[in-house]
Amino acid sequence: MLDNNNEVVDDDTHARKPWLAGVMSMFLPGLGQLYNGQPNRAIWFFIAFGLFALPVTVVIALALPGVLLVPCLLLASLATFAVWVYSIIDAVVLSRRHRTQFVLQRWQTNGLYALVLVIGAGVVLPSAITYVRDHLVQAFRVVGASMEPTILPGELFFVDKRYNCPECPGSVQRGDVAVFVYPNDRTRYYVKRVIGLPGDRIKNDGTGWSVNARPLASASGQESIDGRHWATSGNDSLPQPMTAVPDGHAYVLGDHRDASRDSRDFGMVPLVDIVGVARQVWFSRGDEGIRWQRLGVALNPSRS
Repeated sequence: MLDNNNEVVDDDTHARKPWLAGVMSMFLPGLGQLYNGQPNRAIWFFIAFGLFALPVTVVIALALPGVLLVPCLLLASLATFAVWVYSIIDAVVLSRRHRTQFVLQRWQTNGLYALVLVIGAGVVLPSAITYVRDHLVQAFRVVGASMEPTILPGELFFVDKRYNCPECPGSVQRGDVAVFVYPNDRTRYYVKRVIGLPGDRIKNDGTGWSVNARPLASASGQESIDGRHWATSGNDSLPQPMTAVPDGHAYVLGDHRDASRDSRDFGMVPLVDIVGVARQVWFSRGDEGIRWQRLGVALNPSRS
């Protein structure tokens, strides 16, 4: 067709539609740029979105100290959102700018756009999220009070999944706050403290717990083992006979001894069912509102 200046332009059926470019980038950052005939720009938008959404968040959750955890998570979330919004705006602006000068490439077909959307949003991103959740870091929420005062009801915390597996950097240690599959319902996870490992002898004589005849209670009123220290709550005077931890198992207790179902009730936990070690609180809310002082609190005691 001809424009008002008698210049030859492409047929309107090939012109890019700004609203469609924006919607495509809304569903998958970079897809609108691909629709506009800019594959390199599309790739970079997709990579930037994926980096802020996953690898950056993983590094923040596993590597940063508590004081930086929450602000850096907020920054990473804002950066992810900003990339998403900018990809939409960029696709719309460039589509408007070049709509009468667009040359349709042979590879630009509806089938290709659909294929990229399915692969990107339906395969690549979900697979990456699943890998991160299964092998690197996962967020959990505590419902009950069994781990008070270490973990409070309503808290969300990160769990390091690089733990208790071949070639993992971390193995199960006494004193760890660990997440495991509940033996009586394998659709649920529990979080407790590891007290005994294979071969250990666990006992409560009515005055407190001991591991291999060494009392857990310290002079400060806390419990300690292998140079690690933590606080407990509740009545801990109910005697428990001496129990030997069998091979391949761990003995676990909740830090709130009156409110916890643990190895006193369901027995030992198979080591293979321990899936991660708790790291940091990233959000905490109770009846009193947000517990700001709890954000970023480390959950596993370090060795002194």
